[in-house]
Amino acid sequence: MLAVLFGGPSELAYADAMPPLARLERLVDGDPRHSCPVTFVADLGAVTARHCLGSSSVPLWVRRGEDRWPVVAARVPGARAVDDAGRLVAPQHDWALLTLEGDPPPPDVRYVGRAGLALAGTGAELTKLGPGRAATAAPRRGACQMLPDAAAGRVFRFRCEKGVGPGRSGSPILAETEVGWILVGVHIAISGKDPDVVGIAVLPSLDDTVVVPWEEQ
Repeated sequence: MLAVLFGGPSELAYADAMPPLARLERLVDGDPRHSCPVTFVADLGAVTARHCLGSSSVPLWVRRGEDRWPVVAARVPGARAVDDAGRLVAPQHDWALLTLEGDPPPPDVRYVGRAGLALAGTGAELTKLGPGRAATAAPRRGACQMLPDAAAGRVFRFRCEKGVGPGRSGSPILAETEVGWILVGVHIAISGKDPDVVGIAVLPSLDDTVVVPWEEQ
């Protein structure tokens, strides 16, 4: 699975991956623009940050390499994650599970629910995939950790080594286990005190969600 996500050795520049993650794609003035990463997770589907989706009236795709799938619906928490000004006010609601048209690829990682948070809480090494905030930032295996006493429900803060993250919204936070790579959370925001190394993530859930139909192209 690591070869799929990183494209080879455990330490690669993001641009050299094959690619490490799918990305959201929308048309802006007729041209395709890519935004947040998307991860294919067993039992959840295509996972990203909710605030990355924008308006359901604007067609949206998930692209991975040369493959592209239209988004037909998004399963999201029933409560809002951002206010009318776009400020994140409820991070526990800032995730989305996308329904895609066609046959998406097999999942890259597994979903074990809160067991992933429990493992991260023991100080386990975490891997953040996806582009960093700086152009030179690159994914690196085991370069992040959950901060002590940082978890609140399904939301937690994590710290990465300088030059690794925290990354862009939608980037998955993973842990390597005996059963393979598991999803610990999805990066949704940076920390105001240490924005270059500390991020905020949330673990998605299948509880208390609603399905939002998406505009078709």
